[in-house]
Amino acid sequence: TNSDHGESTNGLEEQVVYNDHEVTANQEDNNNERPASNTPDVEVGDDQNENPSEVAGTETEGETQEQQGTTESEVSDSENTVEVAEANTQEPQGEQREDGSTEPVEHIETTTADQGGDGDVNGGDDFNPVTPMRRWSVTASYGAGIGDRKFDGATNEQSKTVQVRNESEKQRFSNAAEITLNYRVNPQIEVFTGLNYFDRKERMVYEKVTEHVHQNITSQKVIEYHPVYGQREITLYDTTYQTVEVRNNLNSANSYKRVSVPLGFRYGLPFNGKWAISLNGNTGIEVLTKTSGTILDGDLNEIDLGSNFNRTSVGATFGLGATFSRTLSDRWTALFEPRATLYLAPANRPTYMLNQMDQGYGFYFGLKYGL
Repeated sequence: TNSDHGESTNGLEEQVVYNDHEVTANQEDNNNERPASNTPDVEVGDDQNENPSEVAGTETEGETQEQQGTTESEVSDSENTVEVAEANTQEPQGEQREDGSTEPVEHIETTTADQGGDGDVNGGDDFNPVTPMRRWSVTASYGAGIGDRKFDGATNEQSKTVQVRNESEKQRFSNAAEITLNYRVNPQIEVFTGLNYFDRKERMVYEKVTEHVHQNITSQKVIEYHPVYGQREITLYDTTYQTVEVRNNLNSANSYKRVSVPLGFRYGLPFNGKWAISLNGNTGIEVLTKTSGTILDGDLNEIDLGSNFNRTSVGATFGLGATFSRTLSDRWTALFEPRATLYLAPANRPTYMLNQMDQGYGFYFGLKYGL
C-alpha cells in the first residue's frame, strides 16, 4: 500500500479491527457455551450405554477447539495485515526534542491532476489565469506627422492667390496630443471621448521682387549757329530710364492650432496572445482655432494671421485609424496608431477670400491605464 491509496488502507484497518472484535466476541460466546464439568464421571462399559449428553458435550468441545484454532489463525493473519498497513501508512515523525517529546510535523496534503504534456493542468503549454475585464481606462497619446490644406470654392479670380500660396507655403513637421476616457462595452468594442490638440505647421517662403524705374537726366551746353540769330549758346538735355529690381525674402513660420472633443469607437481583433489590433472611427466638435504667421495674396501682398483671420464658430472633425496594442501588465497597455483627421470647417473667417480646409496625418504613440 502506498501513500496514494491512504484512504483504502484506512478502510482495511477498520475492517481488520472490526474482525478482531468479532473474533474475540465469538471466543467468549464459545467459552460460555462450553458445558461445566461438575457432573461426576460415570463409567460406561459399552458404546451403546454411553451417556448421550456426554457424547454431545465431547463433540461440542472438539468443535469449539477447532473454531478457536481457526479463529486464532485468522487473528494472527489479521494482525500481520494490520502491521503491514501501519508500516505503509505510518505518519512521518518529527525531530526528537531534548525533553524526550517529538516535534510535530505539519501535515501537507497533495493532490494530483491530469496534466498535459508540459505540466499544464489544462493540457496546454501555458497556464494563463483569467483576469476580470476592466471596463474603464484612460489613454494619453502623442502624435507626430504632417498636415495639409486645400482651398474650397476657389473661383477663377482667386486662382492667382491659390497659385501664390501653393508656391510659397511648404508643410512642416506637425504634432498632436490626446487624452481620452475609454469604456469597454464588450471584449471587442470600446467607446471613447476626451480632448485632442493638433498643431499643423508650415513654412511660408517667398522671394518678392519689386521693380523700380529710375530716370536719369543729363544736360550739356553747346554753341549753335543759327541763320537768323547767328551764334548762340543752348542747353541740351538727355533723359535715360533704368529699371532696378528689389528682392525681398519673405520667411514666416505659420501655425494652425485646433482643439477638439472627439467621440469615437474601437473594434478590436486580438491575436497572438498579448497583441491586438483595432479599427477606429471618430467624429468630434472643434471648439478652438488659433493661427499665427503670414500669408500672401495674389498680388503678393502680405496678410497677417491671427485674430483677424481665425474662425470663431464651432466646427466639426472626422477621423479614421488603426490601433496596434501590446499588453504590458494587468493595467498597462502600449499603443501605436496611424490616423488621418479631416477638419470639416475652414480655419478662416468668412471675410477671407478663400475657405481653407485643414487635414492631419500621422502616428500616435500612447499608453493606456486600466481603472
